[in-house]
Amino acid sequence: MAMPSRSKNVLIVNPYSTHNQTMFAFNSTGVSVKSGTHQKKEMFPFDQVFPPGTTQETVFQDVCKDVIVDAVDHGRSATIIAFGCSGTGKTFAITGGAKRFSDR
Repeated sequence: MAMPSRSKNVLIVNPYSTHNQTMFAFNSTGVSVKSGTHQKKEMFPFDQVFPPGTTQETVFQDVCKDVIVDAVDHGRSATIIAFGCSGTGKTFAITGGAKRFSDR
């Protein structure tokens, strides 16, 4: 069986980020950011961008669940890297939020 050929890059937009719409904007596949003294707009592409208000359950179902199930079913290794501030739901999004390992 062939291994997936590339990684999937997703972004979850923090609800607080929407207060500063003059500095950045987002759509379903990217984020544009104004930077520097000339306010040059730079675009950062993603495979998927989750808007503010997206539930952690949705992120788990759309991003992590299939990766985890496929790795277990086929005896493969898989890596999911979540980066962000403390308390923002990274662990919940990856594990599905179960309190006990047996609930997963």
